[in-house]
Amino acid sequence: MGGVKKARCNYCNSALVANGTSTLRTHKDNCLAKIARGDLVVELPSSFEGQVHTLGSWQFNQTDARRALAEMIILDELPFRYVEHEGFKRFMSRVCPMFVLPSRQTVREDCIKVFFENRDMLKDYFKAKCLGMVSLTTDWWTSLSNLNYMCVTAHFIGRDWKLYKKIINFVQITKHSGNEIGKQLASCLVD
Repeated sequence: MGGVKKARCNYCNSALVANGTSTLRTHKDNCLAKIARGDLVVELPSSFEGQVHTLGSWQFNQTDARRALAEMIILDELPFRYVEHEGFKRFMSRVCPMFVLPSRQTVREDCIKVFFENRDMLKDYFKAKCLGMVSLTTDWWTSLSNLNYMCVTAHFIGRDWKLYKKIINFVQITKHSGNEIGKQLASCLVD
């Protein structure tokens, strides 16, 4: 506009005249000081349920990031080797260069840990919600790569008299025989 160069702060979104360095340097120092004190709050529109969230100062945490990665792998049904894909490595190096990408074995271990934590939460959920009677259903199929899978779902009436269903296990089975399904189902219930 009118030949005046402007810059926009990445933190507070302020428009600044960019015809010299002293204004920008002063703003940067003040803005970073506000962030360090937690005074700067940025509002971002969220695509989750139309809510607006406020963000204060934020600090990277490798453990939290690894947990989020494991949850993404599980929710999106991605292979553990996904962390070795070049596109994912590039993306992560740009959006979060502090994140040390774990190996596929570490991702596997993190996913197993999330599974056991969720299994324990599911047990507590059944204790709190379930009246005692549970029906089980199984669904099994053969994948395109010729692997057999079985999903076990629990159905029950809750204390509020609503019908609930929860997947309690998902396992690979050797074949679709009644004997194999019975063994795997018994194994799921023991856990």
